[in-house]
Amino acid sequence: MCANILFEGGSANPLLNALPACICIPLAQMPHSVALLSLLFAEAEANYCGRQTVLDRLFEVILVQLLRELMESDSPQLGLLAGLAHTQLRRAIVAMHEKPQEDWSVERLAKIAGMSRSVFSNQFRDAVGDTPANYLQRWRIGLVQKWLKKGQPLRLITEEAGYSSEAALSRAFKSQCGVSPMQWLKEGQIGKH
Repeated sequence: MCANILFEGGSANPLLNALPACICIPLAQMPHSVALLSLLFAEAEANYCGRQTVLDRLFEVILVQLLRELMESDSPQLGLLAGLAHTQLRRAIVAMHEKPQEDWSVERLAKIAGMSRSVFSNQFRDAVGDTPANYLQRWRIGLVQKWLKKGQPLRLITEEAGYSSEAALSRAFKSQCGVSPMQWLKEGQIGKH
């Protein structure tokens, strides 16, 4: 099976940046996926109502299984997959993703990971390729971009993304993207015409 997958946030998506350009895993390495793949191919050949929705969901499950296989293999060298493959770092990364609005300090994240602050910081940087603070900021800004595209007002996005004020969000956004949130959104709209 071959697939091209588009990730929300494009190049800002940490999972996209962690994946190799091409993934090839023999089915023998993923025996638990055989039943799902059989169901996916049967659905693809049939003309049932809701076919595309079922195909999309089945493929999402297979993608999750594929990502798990990549995390458990020796292949994740650096990036999000390497961080998720590390049992202690995984807890902190999942916490950041599930609650980006939280006031995450390195100390709090280290505690979630069950590590000292310095060991957590060093292992996070070695595995993910960035500091916990920079990783969190990139994640938040990617979410801000998604929410801006959906038309959410900046005042609501500010709190959802974990920033204390619109000014703080704008500073972080500009340091990450080079322009203000509204300028970024305006430039994106111009590119659509």
